[in-house]
Amino acid sequence: MTIARPIRWSALTCRLRETDVYLGLAASLDDIVSDLISARHMAAFPLKQILLTLRDARPTPLRVYSVRDRRLVTVQPEGTPASEPGFQRVTLELNLDRVPLADTIRSASAAEAKQAADQSAADEAAARPVMAFLMTVGLPLHEEDEFFRTVVSEFINRSWMTFPSLLRELGCTAASEVAEGSCDSCTT
Repeated sequence: MTIARPIRWSALTCRLRETDVYLGLAASLDDIVSDLISARHMAAFPLKQILLTLRDARPTPLRVYSVRDRRLVTVQPEGTPASEPGFQRVTLELNLDRVPLADTIRSASAAEAKQAADQSAADEAAARPVMAFLMTVGLPLHEEDEFFRTVVSEFINRSWMTFPSLLRELGCTAASEVAEGSCDSCTT
């Protein structure tokens, strides 16, 4: 399958120990990457629902991604200050041409199970045009599930606008200067 356009997301970034953490909003249609990219290169945890602001009447889908193959993401600083202290504004580009796609690796049963889990959350979101995302790059495989559980248990009942302060509570610190084309932990 070929994607007709590059997938680029604007995000805020911080560091959690040796892991780069990105959070932002993206077009809901871009969540196709959760089905296209193999689990060896990126884990996409089941969709959850959050409120963007406390005044928001409808929930927005939240996807937590854990990038396991650093070649998948190119990071470029945006050059504009982030509104949140301790965060840097960046653009993420997903390099789908650098990794094998999921249909060659992921089993049909695993894809069906993920699709079933996502369907109920997607139905509740009522086809919102945007999704919120939280992406890690460099998170050790053995820490992924715990990070996901922490995000769900600590963050999910709060509004999206509080996520930066919640990440700081978990230990996220200011990202050092992001070199164009990479991030601190995204060296090959």
